[in-house]
Amino acid sequence: MLQQKQYFILCMALLIQLSAKAQHSLESVLKAAGKTSFDIRQAGIQVDQAVYDLQIGKSLSKPAVSLQAQLPDYFRATAAITQPNGTIAFQQIQQNNAYLGITASKRFEATETRLSLETTLTRFDDFSFDNKLYNGMPLRLSIEQPLFAFKNLAWTRKIQQAQLKESQGGFQMATEATYVNTVSLYFAVLLAEENRRIASANVATNEELIEISKERLSLGKISKEAHLQLAIQLENARINLGTSIAEKQTAEDRLWLFIGQSQEVSDVQYAIPDPLDHIKIDLPDAINKAKANLAPLLSFKTQVLQAQRDKSKSKREMGIQGSLLASLGLARGSDRLNEVYQEPFSQQQLQFVLRVPLLDGGRKRNTWRQQELRIAAIKEAEENEQQSLINATRISLRNFQQQQGRISELQNIRKMAQERLEIARERFLLGKLSVTEWTIAQRETDNTKRDYLQALAQYWTSYYQLRMLTGFDYATGKEIKHQKNSKSL
Repeated sequence: MLQQKQYFILCMALLIQLSAKAQHSLESVLKAAGKTSFDIRQAGIQVDQAVYDLQIGKSLSKPAVSLQAQLPDYFRATAAITQPNGTIAFQQIQQNNAYLGITASKRFEATETRLSLETTLTRFDDFSFDNKLYNGMPLRLSIEQPLFAFKNLAWTRKIQQAQLKESQGGFQMATEATYVNTVSLYFAVLLAEENRRIASANVATNEELIEISKERLSLGKISKEAHLQLAIQLENARINLGTSIAEKQTAEDRLWLFIGQSQEVSDVQYAIPDPLDHIKIDLPDAINKAKANLAPLLSFKTQVLQAQRDKSKSKREMGIQGSLLASLGLARGSDRLNEVYQEPFSQQQLQFVLRVPLLDGGRKRNTWRQQELRIAAIKEAEENEQQSLINATRISLRNFQQQQGRISELQNIRKMAQERLEIARERFLLGKLSVTEWTIAQRETDNTKRDYLQALAQYWTSYYQLRMLTGFDYATGKEIKHQKNSKSL
């Protein structure tokens, strides 16, 4: 008996599971979009690339060690050799050159100084005369100091840091923009599903009414014109049903294509999200948050830095330039390898180079002015973009507040329209309502359902636009931070 009871419970559970349809909510769809959306993945790649660029830039000022080798450089040929008496004799030459060197160096970002320490050894073999020579530099310390030079390393580091911040801001904007588009596509599916549901209900209702109309027509209680009007309405309902089914499939395909996933289950339900609890958002506070939200403007910060770098580079390269090279080391050549390292000679080098432009035809002055205009244009574009963001914030907040107050009213209207439709249906069945009046009641009910969903779509779209523009989640009262987990280097 117990086994039969367990078997019955198991069968009921399986039936419930099979009958239950897969259902998506707005929250689950947004979560899926955040993981697999193409735009978010591309923005994540931009963050990783910026991280790699910054690490590469940092490596330029770190110590580096390199090995240079030339093993062998063999040469065998016939060459013209000038003799002591001035004549030329063609003799066979068979030679080999070998070179090995190790260099350790470091560049200093602040001054562009390069400090290096190296050791080298060269061997020359002349097989024609069975002769070999060594030339070695056991140790040499060198310093290269540009004077009045453009600080390339410092500017590269500064710009790469700005590009990393820009990519991180771009990742946040891409995530929030994806949410806005996902909300819009999700409600497109809901509207298509509501149209399908309305069309299906209209077909069922009109099929029932057409049967009643046939009976009344035979009894002479309604005119043939009224009967034909119902028949036309039924055919239109069937056409609308087929169209709405195709539109829903198209809307679903667009939604899941944008999310970056495939929708394998065909019969899926999409839950209508409830509006949030009433949220009061002050316009000055929203504008201040939009101004503080630097993510949309970070690209202009990078552009300004790049223009300032180009200006500094032009100033340095067109002005006075100089360089200082100093080295101190040991070196010797010998036919014995041990002598190169046992008794080397002292080696010194000092070099100073200076270049002073005397006349350039105004190229330097005009280049500076051109770079200043470029910087001013970028800053003006930044101000214009910020003003556009403020205006967009104002519009989104106005739409949100309007829809927030409108939704509750539309809910009441929808209930009343549905109640009126039920009354109209009963009156039509009793013959107390004309076909035209029934059609109007049905159309008004359908419109109220669509109006409610459209208002809800505008409500949620405006809310996520506010999130994107202000960088603030008003539902939780917290600042939005979408962090990309960059690859550790």
